[in-house]
Amino acid sequence: MTETPPHQRIADHLRTRIQTHEFLPGVILPSEADLASQYAVAQGTLRSALAILIDEALLQASPGCPLRVAPLDEEPTDRVPPAYRRLMTAIHDRIITDQLTEADRLPSESDLMVEFRVSRNTARRAYQELAYQGVVTVRHGIGAFPTPGFLSARHVAPDGSEPSGRVQGGSDEICNQPPTR
Repeated sequence: MTETPPHQRIADHLRTRIQTHEFLPGVILPSEADLASQYAVAQGTLRSALAILIDEALLQASPGCPLRVAPLDEEPTDRVPPAYRRLMTAIHDRIITDQLTEADRLPSESDLMVEFRVSRNTARRAYQELAYQGVVTVRHGIGAFPTPGFLSARHVAPDGSEPSGRVQGGSDEICNQPPTR
């Protein structure tokens, strides 16, 4: 397995700080500049980490306002997963239901944009997360492929459930939403 990317390590550390109540619900986080300095990374790397926590509804973002730790009273099961996670589940299910093999090139980012009506960044993030999990291998300039050996092992879906062949929040649901920009 590859080394954990810096933005993922930062997201994991901030998630722990939130879960251990170092950052209490409703509290404003330090500025991006302060956090980037604290973790010794560029602000772009820090923003990627914060985006993960926003997607997980651990942080609240509003235009023109600082980031806040989300209140505990929100029921996480009522949230619709972010588009990139639904896309990850769809790709994962295609691979394990033998719709794709190790020799097959996965759909391009452009193809995924059209099929699922998502932005290029959403498609790219889905592939990045699947590569981090060892599900796909991305070859720059060539495309993405199922990771060799992945199909021979028993796997569960990215959300922890057993693969079903039918994606929760599947393509019908995704395509009825406006494209993300």
